[in-house]
Amino acid sequence: MRFELFLAGKMAYRNRKVQFLPFIRTLAMTGLVLGTVALTLTAGVLRGFENNLIDKITGFDAHIRVVTLLDRLSERDPDFETAMDTASFITSWAPFASGQGILSSADASDGMLMEAMDSAAFSLIHAPSKKWIAGDLQLRPASVLLGQGLAATLNARVGDTVHILRIPETLSLYSRVQKLPLTVNGIFSTGMAEFDKNLCYTDLHTFQQVFQQPGRITGYQIMTRDPADLPSLTLWSESHVAYPFYYMTWKERHYVLFRWLETQKLPITVIFGLIALVAVVNIVSTLYMIVIVKEKEIATLKAIGLSAARVRRIFFWEGLIMSSAGVSIGLLLAKILEWGQMRYGWIRISADVYFVDRIPIQIDADIMLVTALFGILISLAASLYPAARAASVKPFELLRYE
Repeated sequence: MRFELFLAGKMAYRNRKVQFLPFIRTLAMTGLVLGTVALTLTAGVLRGFENNLIDKITGFDAHIRVVTLLDRLSERDPDFETAMDTASFITSWAPFASGQGILSSADASDGMLMEAMDSAAFSLIHAPSKKWIAGDLQLRPASVLLGQGLAATLNARVGDTVHILRIPETLSLYSRVQKLPLTVNGIFSTGMAEFDKNLCYTDLHTFQQVFQQPGRITGYQIMTRDPADLPSLTLWSESHVAYPFYYMTWKERHYVLFRWLETQKLPITVIFGLIALVAVVNIVSTLYMIVIVKEKEIATLKAIGLSAARVRRIFFWEGLIMSSAGVSIGLLLAKILEWGQMRYGWIRISADVYFVDRIPIQIDADIMLVTALFGILISLAASLYPAARAASVKPFELLRYE
């Protein structure tokens, strides 16, 4: 085996007599390096976007939402609250209420989704993930916190008064739309533009007054130690959530976003994987050219007793040497680019659209391992034909006139 490896290394890097072989080999290696970089960065960008999305969602939204099945708000459930208090994996929980309505200011009006909970619970569950643009993060009676986009639409600033329009459930000649004033106490940004355009918060007592549902709630918001442990969250919820409530995990609540991301992974990875396959074709052509140029040397080796199997192993080793070097350099370059992009943000994007201000790249060990195995195995498979061609060389035909 050492003899075959020695000859493979000699042929791979020492071809001074044939001037064009080093150039062609360099092109093949460069193609494999670029293919490896493209494939690794593609997988890293997809992983980065996915993890960034998970961090955003698990940061600004509860890990489990337990909500009512009924159209109206429900009373609190003491038994379920006791179960939450005794669950070791739950770090905090709070009753909340949510509803839709219309907010108006002196300049404009717009639809909104209003969520409400106690000020102390809001400080634990929602406030840490928000970027505060103006004001403070306290939920006070008869006040409201506006998303940045909603505040811009209403042209509202901290201290201004906005009105919520309460539309009766049953309209008649005697019913009328009530207009209730709320003071803008703060303006925040979630980093997700669609939420900032529609979302606002108020305290639970104010919400119950606005919607005339004293003492009633939409459900509970729960924060856990490990939001990624979805099987455990689901199992506990199935055991403890009872009618008229049902539960949704953070991933179920934002299913469309994650489904969209999943549909992008396969086609994008396949497309960039084709770049690596193009590099493999270059390796095939390079190895085949080496076989043609080295036919007499191969014939000499076979004439002195080297078997066809050992000749094949020489070219397998040569393919392995070239692919390992190309993949290793490609992975190293990909990690350097990852570090530079995450540190300096060479490529910037709109945070309002993509939830982050720079293209996120996260190249984990599993991505590097899969990319390395893919590149090396495909390159070894590409060595089959050149190796078989070398093994089929007939010494008596090539050395007949030597």
